Amino acid sequence: SVGKGLHGMVLKSEFGSDLFVLNSLIHFYGECGCFDMAYRVFMSMPKRDVVSWNSMIVGLAQGGYAEESLDLFFRMEGENVRPNDVTMIGVLSACAKNLDLELGRSMHLYIRRNGIKESLVLNNAILDMYVKCGSMEDAKRLFDKMGVKDIISWTTMLVGYTKVGDFSAASSLFDTMPCQDIAAWNALISAYEQNGNPKEALATFNELQLRKEAKPDAVTLVCALSACAQLGAIDLGGWIHVYINKHGINLNCHLTTALIDMYSKCGDLEKALEVFHSVDNRDVFVWSAMIAGFAMHGRGREAIGLFLKMQEAKVKPNSVTFTNLLSACSHSGLVDSGRGIFNQMESVFGVV
Repeated sequence: SVGKGLHGMVLKSEFGSDLFVLNSLIHFYGECGCFDMAYRVFMSMPKRDVVSWNSMIVGLAQGGYAEESLDLFFRMEGENVRPNDVTMIGVLSACAKNLDLELGRSMHLYIRRNGIKESLVLNNAILDMYVKCGSMEDAKRLFDKMGVKDIISWTTMLVGYTKVGDFSAASSLFDTMPCQDIAAWNALISAYEQNGNPKEALATFNELQLRKEAKPDAVTLVCALSACAQLGAIDLGGWIHVYINKHGINLNCHLTTALIDMYSKCGDLEKALEVFHSVDNRDVFVWSAMIAGFAMHGRGREAIGLFLKMQEAKVKPNSVTFTNLLSACSHSGLVDSGRGIFNQMESVFGVV
């Protein structure tokens, strides 16, 4: 609202056609997610430079409007405005979001053919595009050619190998990394945990603890707790809970959900409830995890009771909540309650 007020001042002043001010307005609206307003400013400009185009292309790509971002790039070309490395970062981001490998490859070729300055940031964007589009061959070819690499380059490759399930290549790459920061450790632990290798996830977590090169953060602990839940490793899960309290780590919604899930799956529902009641900030996933805990322990009526309290707290349920609720009714033989919840899902809560 303050920015809109400033926009009004711009229009009333002599800055209404100032290129720098108008470019800043496009950037402002893009950052706020108001792409209609950004586009209106863009279209009303008496003159546009490459920054004007970049602000729209990058803003749209980052805001999830990949098709619109690419359309604008081709319009930019049609108006003979020469793109630069910033333009191409936006275009590559749009290709990655669309999972359009062929267009991404042609954009990589376009960069070379048009002599666009290849910076580390641009190379990382190309690398990210190849990884997200699932082409590790293209990614490795570029990675090996890169004269300068940073932690983002290495971590992007690491994530790529884990995404395609090549844990051997991921592990080898991790061992050769010049700097193993916590983001790199998280990528490896998370990959093992999410791909059904909880033992390897916890082994990597233990190695992180022994090496003491990087300090675990909330992401590390969520992944480790999820691995504990898969294995029923309540001792290690409890140790992580103590570690969180001892180091004063903020119990955000992700960590709270992971702790409730771990204790529930490891058979200690009372401890899960203790965690649930110990926090004031509860999002839909925290509530849903606790409902799931009741469900897996056959306490369907308590799950329904918690759902009613969730509504009192004005937290909107989602599909996860209803999956857990219906599961609770199933385990407890609550057919009528389950039918009632099912009938309310779409009509009352808008969950199809």
